[in-house]
Amino acid sequence: MLSRIVHRGPDGEGRLVAAELGLFAGMRRLSIIDLAGGDQPIWNEDRTVAALFNGEIYNYLELAADLKARGHRFATRSDTEVLVHLYEEHGADLVRHLRGMFGFCLFDTRRRRLLLGRDPFGQKPLYFFRGGGVFAFGSEIKALHALPFADSSLRPGALPDFLAWYGLPPGETHFRHIEKLPAGSTMEVCLVDGPRCAEPKVFWRFEAQAPPDLTEMDDAAEALDAALDESASVHLRADVPVGVLLSSGLDSKVILTYAKRRAQDQLAAFSVGFRGAGRESELPGARETARSLGVRHECIEVGAEDLADSVEEIAWHLDEPVGDHACFAVRAVCRLAKQSVKVLLSGEGADELFGGYEERYLGRLDTMERSSRLRRWRTLLPRTATPFPAGRFGRLCQRAHLGEAAEMASLHFNGFPFDRRAPMGFTPDQLQRFAARIEEVGARVVSRSATGCTVGWRSMPIGTWRNRCCRRLTR
Repeated sequence: MLSRIVHRGPDGEGRLVAAELGLFAGMRRLSIIDLAGGDQPIWNEDRTVAALFNGEIYNYLELAADLKARGHRFATRSDTEVLVHLYEEHGADLVRHLRGMFGFCLFDTRRRRLLLGRDPFGQKPLYFFRGGGVFAFGSEIKALHALPFADSSLRPGALPDFLAWYGLPPGETHFRHIEKLPAGSTMEVCLVDGPRCAEPKVFWRFEAQAPPDLTEMDDAAEALDAALDESASVHLRADVPVGVLLSSGLDSKVILTYAKRRAQDQLAAFSVGFRGAGRESELPGARETARSLGVRHECIEVGAEDLADSVEEIAWHLDEPVGDHACFAVRAVCRLAKQSVKVLLSGEGADELFGGYEERYLGRLDTMERSSRLRRWRTLLPRTATPFPAGRFGRLCQRAHLGEAAEMASLHFNGFPFDRRAPMGFTPDQLQRFAARIEEVGARVVSRSATGCTVGWRSMPIGTWRNRCCRRLTR
């Protein structure tokens, strides 16, 4: 299993064995913090708790200071050691104190149990297999494929689901008996008399909060400025060089600006573009940003022939289909960056947070608002006989009878069922299945988040909000 994931941790290997309990676990290390003393597994003072850890805990310095004040003795400067002492204090609730990206395994020798945990947004992967009296987990599916007892047969219906949403519902993979630990979840495994697995337990979910009392744009900009500055500061905690993935988008520009402000050493930025993209290329904008900030900038261009040459390797690394073609370009730019840095900051999801893609998201919000008005008339409107009606009246009737959760899922369906564009390439039976899955998937996704959120800035055009706030930040 360890040989399958050497690429995840080329700097070292650690093993945790308790043969009397049937436990054989290991990790591959990518050294970022405490290069000399952070080898795993890491134990607590009396060797009753051990940790195997993938990721980074950004608030580890603050946590370590608090734990030392409570009497805990640290043997390393590694962020991994925080996990074992935090577990001593809080048990499974340690995850509520962590700020970072992580997939971990904690071994409690007294209780003879494992505790697995995954970060709130699922940045770090964690897959598992259970069945036939055995339990196995790994950071990649290919590690589980190395086990002769782990059934790797394909999950029926997974590929059509993927083609509909370019993703699978939380917990599912394309393999029948291999699952993902959902983001923001923990899982306990009892090792007494063979492994017995509790169901994953959610410890974090997004919840709509009352909007902060920031009535003036300058107040909002100052609060955002402070939050971004502090976030950049803790993300730069590393004992190795750190760089930034830079495009021409707002997200990476913001990250580079704040990282440059906080970086002690020379910061580098890395960009990728597509040959022949012309004015659509992101490279000119990235070069201008790096030049204006005085940051060393390296870039690479890729084309269709590069994709053809690397598609097999990309598929091997991904383990299963991923609905994001950017993985090809990201692989190329990360290979470039690897020559000089070990850590990269990037802006995953930040365009949405800062009001990017307004035509996409505001359009969906408007659709949801119109549908909520339609539902007032649902008792007067007939149910449609087909799952995806073609006519305007049929689509209106269908929207009226869908709940909010189901409509949220349907808006991600490939082809947008409520648009004039009908889903193509699916059989009538598959379309019937998708209609049922829209209700099921919507309920599963929304159950892990909050509904009924109020978007406080809708009264101001989003472009105006974004431009005014960003102008304030760049003064």
